[in-house]
Amino acid sequence: MSQTRHPSMRRRLEQFHQRWNIQVDQSRELERFKNRVLTAVDRTVGVFLLDHPLIADQFAFSLGHRQPTISATGWPVLARALASNYALSEKKFTESPVYSGLASALNQREMVLALQTLFWVLTDARCRKVAALAAAIRSAIDASPFIDIQLAVRGKTVSLYPRGAKLLDQGAVNDTLAWLDGHKSAATHFGNALRIYLTKNESSYRALLDDLRSSVEKLVQDLLGNRKSLENQKTLLLGWMEERGVHVQVRNMLHKLLEHFAQYQNNAVKHGEGWSPKEVEFLIYLTGTFMRLLLQVEGKS
Repeated sequence: MSQTRHPSMRRRLEQFHQRWNIQVDQSRELERFKNRVLTAVDRTVGVFLLDHPLIADQFAFSLGHRQPTISATGWPVLARALASNYALSEKKFTESPVYSGLASALNQREMVLALQTLFWVLTDARCRKVAALAAAIRSAIDASPFIDIQLAVRGKTVSLYPRGAKLLDQGAVNDTLAWLDGHKSAATHFGNALRIYLTKNESSYRALLDDLRSSVEKLVQDLLGNRKSLENQKTLLLGWMEERGVHVQVRNMLHKLLEHFAQYQNNAVKHGEGWSPKEVEFLIYLTGTFMRLLLQVEGKS
């Protein structure tokens, strides 16, 4: 018997709001997303965080959240036990710095930062439940159609990024990040660009565009085994692609696109201020598409 593919919860909720012409209350949607995230964290890594209070403390420290003071004189052992996460009584997730850090987020940006920090500290601690948490957060995102973030897994690294067109996100962002696992420098620059875009801070977009160029340049250098600038790689790159059976017209298209990409970066970004914020998302996806093709040709897919 064939299986019926059901639409995602995100799509169902989007259609419901459209059908009933329901206006979206962003603050209410954030609160709902926050509740889903807290449940996801509690049910996957909640006990782990309570059993490893130093990890929860590192989370709070990284975010700059105030923690209970433990310095005292007199009865030092008892005072520290009562004032710290090493409580003598039963511990609850609601008392964890992680719970308060996530629950106190005032907007989507703070929520994403808190979540990303949690993934970082858990990964650094080699927590075995990171994959389960990532799956649970994906479910929370899927159930939150008006929260514009997505989750990508690259090797053992879990990263949060802004959500755009679903097809492009899956191909140009998620897959590209996963396939870049063997190209550390290119992955770092591409990841930096996506994280800057998530903040929506246009004053940082210049750095974002620089990172996009660097990600393509570093990947091409890895593939060709040299350290030439992007402008000086065209002939070598076309030969590399020809050797791997890429059609001549596709090679020609890539040649032209890379030529214009390099010119834009030099004229509008590196040596001028001619770029516009409205061009940034297009350049993110163009960069992701460049690298996706090259990685497919390399065989990373």
